[in-house]
Amino acid sequence: MNLIAESIELGDYLNELPVVDFSHESIKQKTTMLFSDEQDDVEKVRIAYEYVRDEISQSLDIESQYVPCKASDVLIYGEGVCFAKANLLAAILRSQTIPTGFCYQRLLIHGNNQNGYALHALNAVFYSISKSLDSPGCSRESERCYWGVFNRRGNFTI
Repeated sequence: MNLIAESIELGDYLNELPVVDFSHESIKQKTTMLFSDEQDDVEKVRIAYEYVRDEISQSLDIESQYVPCKASDVLIYGEGVCFAKANLLAAILRSQTIPTGFCYQRLLIHGNNQNGYALHALNAVFYSISKSLDSPGCSRESERCYWGVFNRRGNFTI
């Protein structure tokens, strides 16, 4: 997978957006619960990633009829598809002034193009020491997920 930055300005990856609404009270409360001043950015990314991965259900896994998109709605309802979970992770990290962007993968459905394609969303997180590709869009029950500073392996084969 080739990562292509839409902008070379890190500040663009800190902006609040309609779906990345980190000034919403529910996100402020969650970040207060998750983080302390003693944690560095790498620890904050790990904590946020594991929280979204493990505590926010994948809407398809739970066969939900409701599919939120906005980060605060994902947090309030406790569920979302990969795009929504990526919005929440971005909101949590951007609230901590950690530049976070979005990546998209075009995936074969059931391994062949006769079944069509799906689009998967994940996050790119910018650190001062490295770049990491993190995907909170899966749950431990349904798929194996990996996280790491130098890890570029997500939920799906690249």
